[in-house]
Amino acid sequence: MVDRITSTLLRILTYAIFITSTVVLLFPLVKGLGYFSVDFFTSFPSQGMTQGGVLPAIVGSLYLITMVCIISVPAGILIGIFLSEYAKPLWLASLLRVTITMMTSIPSIVYGLFGLAFFCITMKLGTSLIAASLTLSIMTIPFVGGSVSNFLMAVPKDLREAAMAMGADKRETVFMVIRAARTGILSSSLLGLGRAFGETAPILVTGAVFYATNLP
Repeated sequence: MVDRITSTLLRILTYAIFITSTVVLLFPLVKGLGYFSVDFFTSFPSQGMTQGGVLPAIVGSLYLITMVCIISVPAGILIGIFLSEYAKPLWLASLLRVTITMMTSIPSIVYGLFGLAFFCITMKLGTSLIAASLTLSIMTIPFVGGSVSNFLMAVPKDLREAAMAMGADKRETVFMVIRAARTGILSSSLLGLGRAFGETAPILVTGAVFYATNLP
């Protein structure tokens, strides 16, 4: 009896969440569908951002995520490889993992304020794409590095032992482990970039432009 009631309540909650999410997504889409056109995506804003299009915002976002990808993905992958394959002794590896975990839980506005103080003011980069991309990269690197490390550590030790038994050195063994975890590494990179692409607070204080009439 209790199981049946619990199952019914969970089913009702699931349907309610699904319906609410669908309404939240469809309502602005239906209301705003009539305002979308080719000009909206290919023209510049005008009349104080009340008319025109969003071309500068689209181009700026593409520039930003490209720069973040170039900086954070290689750095995050290298950090993950170091943590899982090279970090010695064990207490140092554990300390680094705890530090990375703590960095991933820091609110994004804190990264934004750090970027404002260090990149925009101290390094005199001002409000720019470079300052915003560096700030988002610092925020993304711990996430990618920690995720990559977890995927590499999930590779069975038998693979490493078999590679060494066949005469492979440390570098060749690491490349085999990376190949075995390549799907997880790709997923970690995409999730990290998705998080950076969806953040607003760091960009507001380091790289946001309210009214742009030309491309960045």
